[in-house]
Amino acid sequence: MRYICFFLYYILILFILFIVSPFIIFTILAIIIVDNHNPFYLEERSGLLGDPFLIIKLRTMKISNNVKFVTKLGKIIRLLKIDELTQLFNVFLGQMSLVGPRPLYVEYNNKYSDFEIQRLNVKPGITGLAQIKVIDTNNWRSKFKYDVFYSKHKSISFDLYILCKTLFFYLNVVIGNKIIIENHNRFDD
Repeated sequence: MRYICFFLYYILILFILFIVSPFIIFTILAIIIVDNHNPFYLEERSGLLGDPFLIIKLRTMKISNNVKFVTKLGKIIRLLKIDELTQLFNVFLGQMSLVGPRPLYVEYNNKYSDFEIQRLNVKPGITGLAQIKVIDTNNWRSKFKYDVFYSKHKSISFDLYILCKTLFFYLNVVIGNKIIIENHNRFDD
């Protein structure tokens, strides 16, 4: 049964990649044409049990005079969460899951409390319980609490619940019914 679930999971990932690939390709071309730079952003993050891997994202920022800033196109890409779609390749490679705690910087592994480090007991995900429960992206302790809860209660039905909630949550964000307080401060700042 486990192998059947594993096989079906990869079929689902390939199906999702097929569906979203036009958005990814269009966005890659838009970044190349409008922002005139490499569309991919690779960064080392913590995976299962804290093991490092390179997360694949679409580039939404530029550097000018040693200052990083989000481009105009990047703001749209971030709002629509298109920059996260390339992480489906990380899922396909087995480094991430569709659902799980968001992968954070490797150097955070030494800063977690004994409770918080439990978030590394499952593969990181593109979405997670914290993403649908915590609107303020800087509320790290609350997000970690949900991450640990997820790691202790992971199941197929829980994953399906989170995936459905994520879909409805971001549809509400895109049509303007919900706002995410988004700030990319590090959790130790």
